[in-house]
Amino acid sequence: MDCFLGEITHWWAGSSSDLSMLLVNQGAREKFAFDRNPNMITRTHATPRWNQGDIHAGWIDVENDGRLDLLVASSDYPDDQILRLYHQNSEGAFDDWTARLGFRWANASQISLGDFNRDGKTDLLVTTSNMRLTKEQRKGRDLSVGLFQNRISNGNNFLTLQLQGQAIGARVSIWTGNHRQTREVYGGLGHAGHRDQTSCRFGLGKSKTVDKVEVRWPDQKATVQVFENINPNHFYTLERGGALQKTP
Repeated sequence: MDCFLGEITHWWAGSSSDLSMLLVNQGAREKFAFDRNPNMITRTHATPRWNQGDIHAGWIDVENDGRLDLLVASSDYPDDQILRLYHQNSEGAFDDWTARLGFRWANASQISLGDFNRDGKTDLLVTTSNMRLTKEQRKGRDLSVGLFQNRISNGNNFLTLQLQGQAIGARVSIWTGNHRQTREVYGGLGHAGHRDQTSCRFGLGKSKTVDKVEVRWPDQKATVQVFENINPNHFYTLERGGALQKTP
């Protein structure tokens, strides 16, 4: 598993302060060491004296193409702290889609990801913070909650799997052709109460079947269940040792 490291960084700190960056797991050959990639996520600043309050982050397949995109919520400082989305393209690079998606959510805080309307696309819940804003910026600015509904319509398929019982720490992998995706079931993430929906959501692109689903349970026996030739565009539930069950 790879990860994104969100950092609070200031213009005056220079190299004494890490930038937010991707940490790419090099696998067993390199003893699972992480390769630091500070240049994969590009940032520009409006002024020479800038801050980056990248306190919250999450992974979302915004268009169900089978590649995870990066959502970064920045807050706690008075300059250009907004919600940003970096879309992963087919080459594995990340493009800034913030303006394209119309995100101008200032001082974004405490994101949560889930499919609230069960249409197979991941939606976003986000709040705000007034921490460290100037008195003028705080004036008339109430703390608020925003629900962003994912309305991208491109015909891409999906699969959603909800593991039941003691599933925190379980890992689900799926294969469509030669493409493999993996999700892990988390209880909580990051800083200050980041809690996503616990279902495992997969974008399948144009794939019309899921060739294999592998579930590794976090039990003493390290139980593994495998299912083949699964129909897409359905919601499934699974209890340990049971069969996949479609849900409405």
